[in-house]
Amino acid sequence: MHSPIYMKERSLKLFEALAYSNFIVALGAASLGYLNTMILALPQHQILTAFLFTSTFLIYNLQRRLTLSNDKQAETELEKWNERNKNIVNLLTLISLAFSLYFYLKLPFNVALVVIPLAVISFAYVLPFKNGYSLREIPYLKVLIVSFSWAITTVILPILSADANHLFLESTPYLLIVSIMAFVFAESLPFDIRDLYIDQKNRLKTIPLGLGVKKSLILSVLCFSLTLSCMLYLHLEGTISSLILWCFALSVAVALLLFLKIKTGMSHLYYALLLDSVLFLPLSFYLLLS
Repeated sequence: MHSPIYMKERSLKLFEALAYSNFIVALGAASLGYLNTMILALPQHQILTAFLFTSTFLIYNLQRRLTLSNDKQAETELEKWNERNKNIVNLLTLISLAFSLYFYLKLPFNVALVVIPLAVISFAYVLPFKNGYSLREIPYLKVLIVSFSWAITTVILPILSADANHLFLESTPYLLIVSIMAFVFAESLPFDIRDLYIDQKNRLKTIPLGLGVKKSLILSVLCFSLTLSCMLYLHLEGTISSLILWCFALSVAVALLLFLKIKTGMSHLYYALLLDSVLFLPLSFYLLLS
């Protein structure tokens, strides 16, 4: 029989592995894509859902590896965890690369074409151009790139995979894009608060550095309000059920509760484990309540 202290330590290591390996954020991408497919009344495309998970896991870990390789020394607990577990993370990244290529080759041709520019943007985010600068060094662009990419991959790709191009003549996909972009933007902005001092040290201009922590959190709340407004409109016009609306409302409520404790210098695990979990809460609530 293991002691409570031993069990607590093992649980902490498991939570660190799930959060710092980008498993949770990859699960968030796959779950949003799956839920948006239901919202749009499209047939589920299991290959696309699997691709969203493996490709998100791959890209986030490659971005982190490239970022760490450019830094002189690991400073944060997140960076130190990645250095300690570099071999296993590299192995998981290679496995995700293999599966991503496998699922990519099984995607419809039109979907595969759209994935290419998204992949280029993802790598250009951290890889420097000839002038030595990368996309993440463009002022205030960081969170916008993330939220835009998530909106396209979780809304547009399911439509293309189902060959439902007629939906582009309706307002629903565009409202859903705005809703998801605002949702991911609001969830992601606190991560720039987490990295405030690091970004300042690296001379990266982010929204929290420009607005400050309090105003950045207010901006996140406004973006969550935009998400709920879009979802309410879709509900009133009969596109989504009250259950979907409640799932997003409950997810936003959880996020706002987490926001109450946000401050500079907080543990990276709080963000990577709890805040990133907000991304898959809408689908989790749907499965729980349906």
